[in-house]
Amino acid sequence: MKLELKNIKHSDFASQETFCYEAKIYLDGKPLAHVENDGRGGSDLQLQHPSFTRSNFRKDFWDIMREIDKYFEDQPTKKVTFGDHTWDSQPSLESWCYDEVHKWLLSKDLKRSLKKGTLIQDGDKLLQWKGFIKSSEIKKHHPKAIIFNDLPFDKALETYVNSHTS
Repeated sequence: MKLELKNIKHSDFASQETFCYEAKIYLDGKPLAHVENDGRGGSDLQLQHPSFTRSNFRKDFWDIMREIDKYFEDQPTKKVTFGDHTWDSQPSLESWCYDEVHKWLLSKDLKRSLKKGTLIQDGDKLLQWKGFIKSSEIKKHHPKAIIFNDLPFDKALETYVNSHTS
């Protein structure tokens, strides 16, 4: 099962307690659902994508959504920490959508940062300079640093996302 969140539209000013966004969920490369959240703390709304056809999936829309729910129920729980509190959280389609929107926003942020100059991670600190500095110069002062500009974008994004979630 390959899920993708595409065509993401996010409104920062309207995001209060949750992300205000809308997007399309694709399953195995085919449009499945439209998902949206108004950003005021409620749950996501998941509707059948206008291009969804039963012949593409050989199943009813809601049967597929139940299969996706079951898929997430079978996944291991994740440790979640908020402030001083930690708990186990069961993944769901809604939490997956949240994570994908968060990753998409961080991807945009990373792209902007990489265009502006040099970005590194030294330990748990992110450091940025306007303008580009040679990697050899950075390594003299930050020998253990990860230089985002030197990484393939996918690896840089993975590292950047991890620095924002740990």
